[in-house]
Amino acid sequence: MVLTLAPAGSGKTRVLTRRVVEAVRGGITPGRILCVVFNKAASEVMSERIHGDAGLPGVHIRTLHSLGYEICRQAPGSPYAGYGVVTEQTLPGGLTDLVRKVLKADFEQHTAALPYPFPEHLVVAYQEAASRYRRTLTPIGGDDPGVEVEGFDGDQARRIREEVDRRMKEKSLMTFDEQLFRAVEILLEHPAARSAYQHRFDSVLVDEVQDLTPVQFLMLRLLSLPLNNLFAVGDDDQMINSFTGADPENIRSFQRWYPGAAIHTLGANYRCRPDIVTRSASVISHNINRFDKPIRPVQAEAESDRETIRVIACPSLEAETDAVVRTIRRWRNRGYEYGDMAVLVRVQSIAAPLQSALKEADLPFDPMDAGALFQS
Repeated sequence: MVLTLAPAGSGKTRVLTRRVVEAVRGGITPGRILCVVFNKAASEVMSERIHGDAGLPGVHIRTLHSLGYEICRQAPGSPYAGYGVVTEQTLPGGLTDLVRKVLKADFEQHTAALPYPFPEHLVVAYQEAASRYRRTLTPIGGDDPGVEVEGFDGDQARRIREEVDRRMKEKSLMTFDEQLFRAVEILLEHPAARSAYQHRFDSVLVDEVQDLTPVQFLMLRLLSLPLNNLFAVGDDDQMINSFTGADPENIRSFQRWYPGAAIHTLGANYRCRPDIVTRSASVISHNINRFDKPIRPVQAEAESDRETIRVIACPSLEAETDAVVRTIRRWRNRGYEYGDMAVLVRVQSIAAPLQSALKEADLPFDPMDAGALFQS
């Protein structure tokens, strides 16, 4: 078992590729190697490196969702073999409409009258709790008030969950994020399925381990048994998916799950200029509950008239937008084109006042959404 801590720009994709190549050289058949990546885009990059550059087309490169989909439909003994995924076609109105109908029926059966106006916020609260449960295994309803759904008592939340599950089962449907939950359920409860998948791979590699939810990490641990030949790459300082249920304890507790596991650190940053690396490392060093790791620049400091990093402290959002306008004008006076500049905002709520300030200053801009930005 190996955990490789890989800060941004440290070459983790190359390390994963080399690990696969060395595993094959060590005698492992390519078809018995599983490389787990975070999303489809990462899968395409890894496929290019391993299937193309390294010439190992037999290696399995999968997202956990695609693997969960396969386990639900193909694992021996799976009760979900014929299930489909919720779409507008398979479930008109979607899951939201189904939960609303179940909630209305529950109110009519267990209260004197249906609330008016109907509490739509309870539909949202239930769906959020159900999704959280499927990602983090936090129960819905029960005796523990810490796991109840906001706005429900434990009994009502349990009734809603059971009735929604019954209707979904009746329709042979599951949600997208439910696939992983059900796949773990299959591996835990069906010995034939567990044996089939645990003996399918001799080596399991995983990228971005810090962004795994508890359910995903449990699935990975199950798949890597009984050999525990697991090679994980990640960085606790780069965990940005806590809002989806990602748990930093997955990476922090790696040695607790795998006593004796080796931990290696990639400390060199090949991607960024030295000033960016050193200042970023300085900020990151203040994170709490982290692995202490060196982050050093590889690029030489180049002579440049480009302005280095500046931190401008502003007392208000209005002062912040004014500072952005002044900075854009200063850079324009230095010869930069407007198209050479980009303004990134942390949350969407900041974008509107910023765009208003740019309009008032008569500065041209193109409001890109995140998808367009990363595709451009």
